[in-house]
Amino acid sequence: MNKISTISLMLLSFIIAISGCKEEEQIAPINLNFNSSSLNINEENQEAQISLVFSRATTEAGSISLSIESPNLVYGADNDFYTEPAAEGNQMILNYESGQSELTFTVKAGSGLNINNDENIEFLINSTEAFQIGQNASIEVAFSENFIAQSGTIKMNAGGPDFTQQAFVDLSKLQSNSLDKSIWDLGFYNGSGHHVRLNSTAQLMARPLDKTDLAAVTAEDTVGFANEMQIGFTATPPAAAWIDEPNGDLSQTAIAPIASNEEENKVYIIKRTGENEAWKKVKITQDGDGYTIAYANIGDTNFETAQISKSDSHNFVHFDLDNGIVDYAPEKENWDLMYGTYTEKFPFMGSSIPYSFNDFIIINRHNTSAALVMLEGNTTYEGFNLQQAENLEFKSEINSIGSSWRQGGGPGSSPAVFDDRFFVIQDSQGNYYKIRFISLTDENNERGLTTFEYKILK
Repeated sequence: MNKISTISLMLLSFIIAISGCKEEEQIAPINLNFNSSSLNINEENQEAQISLVFSRATTEAGSISLSIESPNLVYGADNDFYTEPAAEGNQMILNYESGQSELTFTVKAGSGLNINNDENIEFLINSTEAFQIGQNASIEVAFSENFIAQSGTIKMNAGGPDFTQQAFVDLSKLQSNSLDKSIWDLGFYNGSGHHVRLNSTAQLMARPLDKTDLAAVTAEDTVGFANEMQIGFTATPPAAAWIDEPNGDLSQTAIAPIASNEEENKVYIIKRTGENEAWKKVKITQDGDGYTIAYANIGDTNFETAQISKSDSHNFVHFDLDNGIVDYAPEKENWDLMYGTYTEKFPFMGSSIPYSFNDFIIINRHNTSAALVMLEGNTTYEGFNLQQAENLEFKSEINSIGSSWRQGGGPGSSPAVFDDRFFVIQDSQGNYYKIRFISLTDENNERGLTTFEYKILK
């Protein structure tokens, strides 16, 4: 055999070997799962959104077929339940495009449903050649007032990178609702005592004057305030006194506890964010078990008043200085975590300044607590159980999670989820949940869209 033939055979063998390697290194099929094993529809929440999650983005368009098993419930808007998109003959087709990482559809209670019967339906992924079906191949929807979610994955939406919203999460119902964070200014406490908090998610500040007569306050009383009432690295240490204590201590709010003696209650200057937001002057007094607020623009001689009664259903009555009482935040029994922005006291040059954080998590002050668990020794997220949780040190300060679930990033690095820890939440019903953050951003690398998984501990 001549030299050229030998070289040719060697080259052919190399090409065959490379081709064999490529066959062995084929990309794994896309895994397809429901985002949870169970969901709930009840009297307050008449619909539920269900997500199908791909392990990575799809590479082409197609469709997925689902089966619906409903032993005791009848499909139809005028019957017990229906879906969007619509199903036919207990089958639903969901179309997807190339590049999608998630598919969603909605289940809604029909007008003929009796919610007190505690019924269930189930959605199942039909066999498909395009995907590999994962462990969550089905999801049960409970039509019940007694449902408690066992596990799930939740994407919290704070309005994307602009962080215009706050997401409220109810772990026991596997729900996350996003609300406009700027529709309120002051929160009037419904518990014992008379306390008023600021909208710290929207960077409000309150500065007291040495005056108790609202009519006597003019623009001259605020000369120089614009340079002093700052949040961020332009702030100076005195500004820290004009925000609420971030841990939620109501005895340390920027507006002092409201005294029963009207002459002890000072006038406060309220600074709101935004170039076109008028600063306000306010005076708050006790009104029996409730409150009376008088307020106006700084330069106005006339002012408005409003009476605010306490409510047992919510932590606070929320008030907007332009529109009065507003409906904001779920009832205190119906949420555990709030995600979005928050004003903290940031250590700076030996003191502290007010600083607004994105990707910040607050826990509900109503009988809710949280504990940090580090992945040390033999501790794992998967193996962590209720007995271990009962030995943790739980904290009830509302900022006890805060930003400790993520690293902030810096020059040359982006913020990211810490992978060496998880958290345990005890909710107001006494349930223990372990939660682990999966991603800080969405599939487009945008912030304000954070995902975590969780599981009830037994």
